[in-house]
Amino acid sequence: MEYSAKQIEIMNRTARSKGAVANNPPRCYRACLKHGLCKVLDYGAGPIAKWTFWLINKGYDVVAYDIGENFNSSIHDSKALSRKYPVVIASNVLNVQPTKQLLKATIKELESLVKEDGVLIVNYPRTPRKAELETTEVQKVLGQVFNSTKLVWFLTEKEIIIK
Repeated sequence: MEYSAKQIEIMNRTARSKGAVANNPPRCYRACLKHGLCKVLDYGAGPIAKWTFWLINKGYDVVAYDIGENFNSSIHDSKALSRKYPVVIASNVLNVQPTKQLLKATIKELESLVKEDGVLIVNYPRTPRKAELETTEVQKVLGQVFNSTKLVWFLTEKEIIIK
């Protein structure tokens, strides 16, 4: 997927290392623990991939991926998007897409990375929401893109919605 330099800058500004996430593992990473040990893609891992390493320390085989200034060749795998994974985590990714069009393109890319019978674990935090979409709009796009052989765990502020 192609992003403009300005779009990448907008997304990179919300990186976890810049204080966007507290010291406790985000719900997406805790939800991953329910899948048993498997290969995981941490899509949008952030410049230091803090939660990637948290999962690695729990025994998971995790591949970190990010773009722009957040990409660090010693941490992130530049070829990560050429493979499919049983579990893909995209924590604080959907909410930083600057437009609905990019949100949909990102969801399509995420879908292409999940193996058949695999799971995508995503969230849509209240802030920041760059495209200013409601939770229901994001759910609708997820439902349009994902087929029935792939599972989506969509973590909202109050509940986990499983499709």
